[in-house]
Amino acid sequence: RFVDRNIFMTAELWGVASTPPYGHRNDMTTLDEIIRAHGGSGRAASDAYQAAEEVDRQAIIAFLKTLVIGP
Repeated sequence: RFVDRNIFMTAELWGVASTPPYGHRNDMTTLDEIIRAHGGSGRAASDAYQAAEEVDRQAIIAFLKTLVIGP
């Protein structure tokens, strides 16, 4: 897919646990860090994540860590 240079596309979640580092420049090392950094159309989800209780954020990260590539 070709897009303008200043347009960022978020990758699909499947396999996200197998593909660090994260971010458009590959400069973030954790799922928590990349979720917190989202802006633009992802801002609402990032804000909701940050407003959630710690136990709920941990559950989200635990779920994301199940999305691996391979056996």
